[in-house]
Amino acid sequence: MQAYAAKGRKTAEFYSWSLVSGLWAGLPSLPYATHPNPHWASKPPGKGSDGVCDARGSVFVLHGSSTLAWWRYDIPTGTWHVLADVPEGPSGKKVKGGTDLVYLRRADSGYVYCLKGPGCDFLRYDIAQDRWDRLAPLPAGGNGKWLYGSWLCCEHENADVIYAHKAKYHELYRYCPDGDSWSGDLGGMPFVGRSGRKKKSKDGGCAVWAGDDIFALKGGGSQELWRYDPGWGTWQEFGTMPSYGSTGKKRKVKGGAGIVYCPESGLAYALKGNRTRELWRINLAWMVSPGGGSQAAASPRAPARVPGFRLAPNPLCGTRLSVCCDPGTGGPAAVTVLDPLGRVRLRGERTLPHSGRFELDVARLGPGVYLVSLETGGSRQVEKLVIGR
Repeated sequence: MQAYAAKGRKTAEFYSWSLVSGLWAGLPSLPYATHPNPHWASKPPGKGSDGVCDARGSVFVLHGSSTLAWWRYDIPTGTWHVLADVPEGPSGKKVKGGTDLVYLRRADSGYVYCLKGPGCDFLRYDIAQDRWDRLAPLPAGGNGKWLYGSWLCCEHENADVIYAHKAKYHELYRYCPDGDSWSGDLGGMPFVGRSGRKKKSKDGGCAVWAGDDIFALKGGGSQELWRYDPGWGTWQEFGTMPSYGSTGKKRKVKGGAGIVYCPESGLAYALKGNRTRELWRINLAWMVSPGGGSQAAASPRAPARVPGFRLAPNPLCGTRLSVCCDPGTGGPAAVTVLDPLGRVRLRGERTLPHSGRFELDVARLGPGVYLVSLETGGSRQVEKLVIGR
């Protein structure tokens, strides 16, 4: 499984990152200087730049920087293409901060939905027709501006609703794509978290759907990570991102932050932004059940891990892998092996022997890095496997 990221800070650099191997790869930069509009061709990507993947071989990217430029990156060929400009809309504004995107499919057609900050413009891009449509505007709420850190989030590409959170004012709305209609304010992220200090969601605010819940970084120079349960309509502070990273310098979440989720491993990955290159891993596996739903929990607790789970030998040069856990673990177990693109290469169910050890035939797997997941007795754990033959 791959994630894609633009470096920002007025550069056009573009990268892919493997959620399995943990390796970055440089990709062709956004060729903004080739845009047919000479005014936009002189501006590198900046505030308001954003992107979304359709999981079908394309990444769609907003240029930002007070332009209306709209691009598509073709993953198989590694090429960029200019698309139809984003409409100015009723606000007459170019694309600036506060913008966010989500991808949905409706009736077998693909669309990108766009919160075009900082106004209330809400748009839909028809991928097949290379055409933008204006939709019901975002609710104005207490203040009409959707500022830096506002975000969109939906459960999956066939979701029936899109959630939109307004930064600074902490308003949350639900949009129905089929009816082109918005709900009233559902109640946004709390201003005050465990620290007891009032912090507003601002630049760097972002969210991802995991299981049945939304996980959102507050941004705005805070470290707060929140969980929203759409079923109950409740918010809970989930944890905090560490202030100190690999550089040893204190940095909190601000502009440039982003978050993605890997359902196969139960892990989320978050860029801190704030002029850093820090990438953090968040273990959501204990909050997201193997079936995809969230486990009920009044407060964060330690992950339910498989006792003594390990792979041997690792790295592996042969074709037989020992999957080990504590003796006496026993019971039904499910084993899944994923390749670097997130594809399931091996999957099976078996009863763990009393010894807590069994052999797995991996002869069909070539050299590389894989994720091995073991689920048993309500516990789940994922380990990285390196095959070197």
